[in-house]
Amino acid sequence: MSRAAASHPLPGGLLPAACAAHLSQDPGSDDPGWPALAPAELEASRSMRPRRAREFHHGRHCARQALARLGLPALPLPQGEDRAPCWPAGVTGSISHSGSWAIAAVALARDLAGLGLDIEPDDPLPLDVHALVCRPGEARRFDGMGTDPARLLFSAKESLYKCLWPLTGRFLEFSEIELSPAPGGFTARYCGQGAPLKLDRLIGRIGQAHGLVLTAAWIPAAGSG
Repeated sequence: MSRAAASHPLPGGLLPAACAAHLSQDPGSDDPGWPALAPAELEASRSMRPRRAREFHHGRHCARQALARLGLPALPLPQGEDRAPCWPAGVTGSISHSGSWAIAAVALARDLAGLGLDIEPDDPLPLDVHALVCRPGEARRFDGMGTDPARLLFSAKESLYKCLWPLTGRFLEFSEIELSPAPGGFTARYCGQGAPLKLDRLIGRIGQAHGLVLTAAWIPAAGSG
């Protein structure tokens, strides 16, 4: 079985072979069968609304499953000050939620320097946010890919941001990144006014499954081949 296999299958090629991932859907029952949160995780969820706390728990469950697929113990994953998961030393990862769905992917830092993923409902992005997400002419490049181009760009830029944030600590506006189609995914170019970001080594992928748009972005570690 591929290390990227999950309880619900992922689109082929969405993640590199170095990743382990777990995608699952909340059954909606009072007891979904997820292991209890660790104290540090429980503390982070105390101030959340019930729905958000359940999403948080679901995401941590997926992360534990992904870590196990990578051969690592199910260590606590508290939130950092930036609200991103605090991954174990030597691990890079990402978690995303959409409605009843959650996904987590992890890799060893010796294989991937950065990793981000995002899942979104496979339906049109509201028109009033198109201009915030898409640069002029950008959406037209992604016509004919089987989903709303603006939704796809929103998701892909979210994945890219999650990949870069731990490496750069820089907040990025949607308009600062311009995407272009590539086989199976996308490439990225920085268009902002700040210090240049070199994105030539970043790999972006796009998939659709289970009524979701799924995107991933990663940067191979130096010397990983």
